[in-house]
Amino acid sequence: MYYAGDISATKNECIGIVGSRNVTEFDNDFVAEITRTSVNNGFSVVTGGAQGVDAVAADTAVKNGGIVVEYLADAMSRKIKSKIVQKRIRNGQLLMLSYISPESSFTVGMGMQRNKYIYAQSLGTVIVKADYNVGGTWSGALENLRNRWSRTYCRRCDDYRGNSELIRRGAIPIDEEFDPTDARKIYNEPKQLSFFDM
Repeated sequence: MYYAGDISATKNECIGIVGSRNVTEFDNDFVAEITRTSVNNGFSVVTGGAQGVDAVAADTAVKNGGIVVEYLADAMSRKIKSKIVQKRIRNGQLLMLSYISPESSFTVGMGMQRNKYIYAQSLGTVIVKADYNVGGTWSGALENLRNRWSRTYCRRCDDYRGNSELIRRGAIPIDEEFDPTDARKIYNEPKQLSFFDM
């Protein structure tokens, strides 16, 4: 794994925020609200470092004093040239990681593999906008629902068929009132007792 930044950020409690690159102002407002709430409750934010949902989540987290962990699926060496990225790394607000060479270009396969890290790093992952039956957000969400690496939250939005279908398949529906501390419950679920423990 290649990385740039303070690797100890991987030990933080994290909320993943994922979704389409093509977003509206309505989507951006939702991402910003969820991100602010997560940071204010002590969580770091995990994204895939892409445009759209990922970028809005990262910018909002940094502006609110939070830490961002980005799992990249393309050339880290190109992204690290940005002065904004360098400043965030120096300030301890950004950790970039990638399982591919820092010189590699993006491929769909790499993007799909990257999604596993986002879900596995998070206590819970919020799906903001998923296109139905196509794309990395959709496939990553289904994979997490099958493997249960983290709790799968999905924004309730009747206008997005992908979101509605993920909720039908078991994602937890949320809205702007989402409480990220719910993600901690995964470690506090009751254990099955034997007959002799009763």
